[in-house]
Amino acid sequence: MNKQQYPTRNNANSGRMWAGIIILGIGAALLAGKLGLDWIFPPWLFNWHNLWPVMFIAVGLIIGGNSNFRNPASLFFICFGVFFILKRAFDFNIGPFIWPMIIIGIGLWLLAGRGRSGTPTRGPSGGHKCYSRNPQRHEEPYDWNKRVVDETDSPASDGPTAFSETETSGIDQGPLSSEDYLKSTTIFSEVKKIVISKRFQGGEMVNIFGGTDLNLIQADIQHPIAIDVFQIFAGTKIIVPAHWKIQSEVVSVFGEVDDRRFTQGIPPDDQKVVYIRGTSIFGGITIKNI
Repeated sequence: MNKQQYPTRNNANSGRMWAGIIILGIGAALLAGKLGLDWIFPPWLFNWHNLWPVMFIAVGLIIGGNSNFRNPASLFFICFGVFFILKRAFDFNIGPFIWPMIIIGIGLWLLAGRGRSGTPTRGPSGGHKCYSRNPQRHEEPYDWNKRVVDETDSPASDGPTAFSETETSGIDQGPLSSEDYLKSTTIFSEVKKIVISKRFQGGEMVNIFGGTDLNLIQADIQHPIAIDVFQIFAGTKIIVPAHWKIQSEVVSVFGEVDDRRFTQGIPPDDQKVVYIRGTSIFGGITIKNI
């Protein structure tokens, strides 16, 4: 009996929960100020000049909540917002320090991310390999549930959703290479990448004031994979084969995730699942198949 297990994200909605809590808190504070209940909250919260630093802190908390505060960008946004609030409290000129702080922050963030190389990991017995930033923590992002497909109980269909050993018999089963992973960082630039690997393992994209066009039409995957996206004032376009399944778990702040795939009459393949997760701030992610 050939058992296949599918991963499900146990904290897929954590970022949305954090965003909801923060937005509700800010709304409640502003409403309390209008009702004359400003004694409940700090007085500086009702100063509109302090609202945008508070939004930076809120964005940092959203990113941190979505990544269990392992993403260095969360600390950057929180410190940035706190710095501007303290500037107003102590009344000193912050102008000359803004760009040096931004450049230093981006440099520290990139250095902190150098050790997050994508490596293949294997789930519990019988599970497929799945992309993970930390091979020792592969069970945390996903729960390997007990939904099991027994391929010996029923014959495989003749359609494109059929999955058998013959489909992978012609694929090299040797060690994985860098071509099987995606790792892209763009800052004030644009990258167009075409993946042709037949054992694509997923990866990560970082866009800061830039963009990435990822074409997966010629690629293939042998199990569910994950693509992590983090972008600020940037855009991402992902083109996938029409029979692949896409599961979006992206936390979008002042942006959107636009699924423009045309899938009418094309049966999805349960083995070809791509989890798109991460954070998009003032940016958009477009998913297409043509």
